[in-house]
Amino acid sequence: MHFKNLILSAGLLALGSSLSAQAPAPAPEVKKTSQMHDVEIISVQGNVITFEEAGVVKQWTAPEGQLFNVDGKPVPATTLLPGTKVTTLVYTKTTTIPASKVVSYKSAKVAKISGRNVVVEFETGKYQGIKVKKGQKFMVDGKEVTLANLRVGMKVTQKIVTETTPTVMTEKGMGTAATPPPAKKP
Repeated sequence: MHFKNLILSAGLLALGSSLSAQAPAPAPEVKKTSQMHDVEIISVQGNVITFEEAGVVKQWTAPEGQLFNVDGKPVPATTLLPGTKVTTLVYTKTTTIPASKVVSYKSAKVAKISGRNVVVEFETGKYQGIKVKKGQKFMVDGKEVTLANLRVGMKVTQKIVTETTPTVMTEKGMGTAATPPPAKKP
């Protein structure tokens, strides 16, 4: 999360402490894709499967308990034999949580004024410097005042807008159906 905008408010509320409001979060966007791949098992060590797909050797670690369908029977990865032909369904699920805004109001005391810069002190004892925009007004004792009327020691209400960045989560997986290798000729 990062602060995109920090402004002193011509706010509606003069609060002694802090109040937060958040607009309803936009619904996450979910995209699902899947593709079928034909591969041949080269070797299996535990749950690590080495296979060939379109002439390229790759490795995949099967999740614990993953079963493979070989001739209609579910079998664990450890029983797959070299030469087994496997059709895999590779899927990707991408969830994007859009950015959101959180607005909070905090009371603070004016500690210093220098030109268009104001330093305020919060009840926690922390200080915050703010560059005041032209024409901006402040809430002092429930009344709007301009920067010219602002004095050290006055209690103001500050509006803080925090904007989150979008979050993207990707989940990948694989499902399979297998055909055993051809029987060896005696």
